[in-house]
Amino acid sequence: MLTGVRAVIHLAGESLAQGRWTAKKKARILDSRLRGTLLLAETIAGTSPPPDVLISASAKEYYGDRGNSVLSEQDPPGNDFLAHVIQHWESVCRPAVDAGVRIVNLGSGVVLSRAGAVLD
Repeated sequence: MLTGVRAVIHLAGESLAQGRWTAKKKARILDSRLRGTLLLAETIAGTSPPPDVLISASAKEYYGDRGNSVLSEQDPPGNDFLAHVIQHWESVCRPAVDAGVRIVNLGSGVVLSRAGAVLD
């Protein structure tokens, strides 16, 4: 299915910006990230040869809310809902890692236009 593909970019997941974060919404946020990413990682692991890299969207919330603290990649993850989602989300890439695929978990935040509004 992915034979001959050199890189896979995975950006899917339930929107964080739309709707109230009820228990059902939180479950959809978590499930939408884990299920799709695991399926992709397992598919990649079963491809011969596998792609060189899996770039998977993640989020900057890995570290939780630390106020104005300056953080580095050596700092531990946060202890809130999104930090836990991201830790689980990144962990389901394991089948691709075990197959020797380089993983890039792209942590990004909200992108604003020059006018100060959120870009679509």
